Amino acid sequence: MGKKLLSHLALSDDGFLFDSSTGNTFTLNATGTFILKKLIGGMGREGIAANLVEIYDTSEDMVLRDLVQFFQFLTELGIIDTVPEET
Repeated sequence: MGKKLLSHLALSDDGFLFDSSTGNTFTLNATGTFILKKLIGGMGREGIAANLVEIYDTSEDMVLRDLVQFFQFLTELGIIDTVPEET
């Protein structure tokens, strides 16, 4: 899982993200905040997807596709170092 930079992240409940390794700040919506909190807590892609399917009553395929895109975006920003797999 992409934990390399996760220890340098501070995430507030309202979606404010601070990366102490770069000094960059980001604002996440509720879903992004939920996903990043789960990543920081050690949950992998499949676990997060299962949680999102329950919360949003949508298909697992759609959730997994959207998660992969979000993880790629986080990787491009340097927030995570790899697209996380299940732990």
